[in-house]
Amino acid sequence: MSDAPAHSILCPKCGGTLFREEKIVELNSSVMVTRGMSVPSQVNKVTYQYACIACGHIIDEHFSGHLKVE
Repeated sequence: MSDAPAHSILCPKCGGTLFREEKIVELNSSVMVTRGMSVPSQVNKVTYQYACIACGHIIDEHFSGHLKVE
């Protein structure tokens, strides 16, 4: 049996292994977003951050896409 952790990412603050994915969308600041507006054409950048569910600590990594889970 391997001594490797079951998860490749552990929270450095509490050791938690469950994370919430937060999508961060940077919009063109010259556009006022209203209900029903087609937003994708106004998106400058999309990134993701991951927060520990147990303690809320934000992992100090910046991802430009989803993590691949195998």
